[in-house]
Amino acid sequence: MEPNIMDLKDGAGYAVRTMTVPMKPGRGEMAALTRVLLRVVGVPDLGIPRIDKIEPSSVSLCDGQVDFQIWGENVWRTSLVHLGGRAVRGPGEAEEGLTDGAIRVLPDMRGVVASVDLSRLPLRQRPVAELTVWTPEGRDSAFVEFIGEVDDAGSCVTVGRRKDLPSPLIREIRPSQVSACGGMSTFNVLGSHLTSDALVYVDGVRASDVRQWPSGQGLTFAVDVSKISESGAQGAVVNVSTQGGDASYDLGFSDYRLRDGSCVGESGVLRPTITRIVPDTFNVCSSIASLTVEGGNLNAPIEARLGAMAAAEVEELEPKDGTLVRFEIDLEASRESLLGVATAPAQVRTQHGLAFADVSLVASETPCKTGGAKR
Repeated sequence: MEPNIMDLKDGAGYAVRTMTVPMKPGRGEMAALTRVLLRVVGVPDLGIPRIDKIEPSSVSLCDGQVDFQIWGENVWRTSLVHLGGRAVRGPGEAEEGLTDGAIRVLPDMRGVVASVDLSRLPLRQRPVAELTVWTPEGRDSAFVEFIGEVDDAGSCVTVGRRKDLPSPLIREIRPSQVSACGGMSTFNVLGSHLTSDALVYVDGVRASDVRQWPSGQGLTFAVDVSKISESGAQGAVVNVSTQGGDASYDLGFSDYRLRDGSCVGESGVLRPTITRIVPDTFNVCSSIASLTVEGGNLNAPIEARLGAMAAAEVEELEPKDGTLVRFEIDLEASRESLLGVATAPAQVRTQHGLAFADVSLVASETPCKTGGAKR
């Protein structure tokens, strides 16, 4: 539009020159204009966006620049997309590491294309990331899967997909809850097609010591819970990735982590603690493991475990002031998950939270014979 210049005379006879300058409307003005036009033609306001499909939905972390096609209802209204917590913006709104004009509307207005440089986003060692589309009316989210990982040297490690292999299935995770203030913890995953090449992540943190059970019906892994339990979080997601596909399962927290790093139960009472376990070493070839736990706030224990195996009964000992409990574990029933493991967490749960400490494991015979050694 050309400027419109007019000569006017004010009351004193001075010539007044005015100029009309075209100004590009902002996002707010365009949103308001859209609503006005909709009301004029008798159409209600546009609804919140709904993502129907993302293509590709699975990419390698080493793919570099990727164009994500996002289809759905009212998605075309977006000028802001988040991937893995980082913003991908539209024309004229680029941030450091992002391309100007990174979001483009598809010609049929059924969605948008978001161009993302994966190498500039903090996605290392994450199996999935949330992709969120924002419009003036609301937002919607879906997940993008990342195959493989990038090591500390920046090299790519990819788990290839094979269509001839079945996807993994998770039926149960033991324990299903841990303290949000816990440290390194050991978990057992029960299911099927849980192969030895599996990569396991808990809320994006890669698990260590991943081992397949001899039966092929489970995995054992360890992860530092303190790295995944953000302040106020109620749980985390366990992801298992194999050549056949992916599976996920929810892991709960038995208490709440405060900003100062301490944990409280739902009632606000300090969680239980363990200071000593007697004995602190067990022979996994034994039949029974009998543990005496010393600590604090162990009053009215609800459950006790060694690794993923629960005790049939947990007993509070005299003087019953929350400092002593005892329980037994049937090692014959849990031996498969304990063989080859150097340590396992002994856990005591009360209504106010979960406490645990590691005990050492040894095997007197390889393999353990039926009946095992004496405890």
